[in-house]
Amino acid sequence: MRAREKRVIAVASAVTIIALIVVAAMVITPSTYVLRGRDFGEIFGEGDEYIGVEISVGGGSWIPVSPLTLDVVYYIQNSVKNYVRATVNIKITYSGIKTGTLEISNCTVWLEQGGNIYRLIDAESKTNLNPSSTSGTYDPTGSEFDSGDIEISAVASALGITSDGIYTVRAFFYVKVQGIGEKSGETLTVEVNNNNQPFQEDEWERVTEGASPPDVTATVSYSSWVDFSFGAILGALLAYTVYTVVARRRRW
Repeated sequence: MRAREKRVIAVASAVTIIALIVVAAMVITPSTYVLRGRDFGEIFGEGDEYIGVEISVGGGSWIPVSPLTLDVVYYIQNSVKNYVRATVNIKITYSGIKTGTLEISNCTVWLEQGGNIYRLIDAESKTNLNPSSTSGTYDPTGSEFDSGDIEISAVASALGITSDGIYTVRAFFYVKVQGIGEKSGETLTVEVNNNNQPFQEDEWERVTEGASPPDVTATVSYSSWVDFSFGAILGALLAYTVYTVVARRRRW
């Protein structure tokens, strides 16, 4: 075999190995289960005295984490998750509110399954959101409340997911904002909770290591196309290598 053919095979092999490593990393690297972004809003008051609240409930971005060796894994949205995360952004528009009285008196995000509850966010009150103004907008940069990454095993245990199977987990939230009218002296209260309905619902599947993998309905998603593309590239590289070697040998 000539030196040129050896170089071609070496390069193709190296590219193939790198691509396989990338695909493997995509497949085995767990990620954080985050609550999908949803927006809600309410307003309370009349005339010159009112409070308007806009809320975005979600989980930030998907954050890859280091692979872990686990005896039990949890499949959510067709992939393994190791952590759970929730965030809440709150924007408040107010008018005619006595200075120093505007506050977020309650912010809670929780999961429910089979009568069991796990609170992802159970924040303390934030007061004095209008220290020097009676009208304006409170709109902090970044997430107002963030649970951070919570190990999914602890969440699942609290939700009663303690044996292999499929469980329906629902996500709820409740936010309460208050302020005192500058002229009326009355307390204005805005409560936002999606009418006590879950804003997200997912199936969690608990699987013990060594047991049969979960039955997952085949769907074409972004990750599926990425995996397919990598497979096509690998196939093309291997086919090209074999063709080149065979063609060269025939010439000999």
